[in-house]
Amino acid sequence: MTESISAIPMSKCPKAYFLIVDDIRQFSPVITTMHRDDWKSFFGPQRQTSLFKRMEYSGAIQQRLESNYRARLDAADFIREKFYGGQMTIVNSMPLLRPTLSRITLLTKLGHTIQMSLLTSLSSLKFESVPVSQILQLLSLLSV
Repeated sequence: MTESISAIPMSKCPKAYFLIVDDIRQFSPVITTMHRDDWKSFFGPQRQTSLFKRMEYSGAIQQRLESNYRARLDAADFIREKFYGGQMTIVNSMPLLRPTLSRITLLTKLGHTIQMSLLTSLSSLKFESVPVSQILQLLSLLSV
């Protein structure tokens, strides 16, 4: 979401409180313009500085990201070193296991054989070459 779009609800509800979450140490604002001269205009320096960077300069930022629960291994290490100077804790530092496929075959009461691949490390099912009607029939038989 761009800064200008995020300002719309704030302008419509001037007495409301807003919690704005972003990470000033990662992605900078992307501003495109048809004319390069516009970039060097009077407002150029302001447009180059993100809303969150301006908030940091003013002392309005009260909390910082200290723990990363989502990224793993190489991606997390890159983020920690590149954007946080090694000052971020990686909570899920265990390696993400590659999905291992195991074939299972279900025989429904209707006599249809359905082949599925089970992504065991991700605990999700992937149906292969099965008409949707058969999947729906199977789910109804299993009372899912």
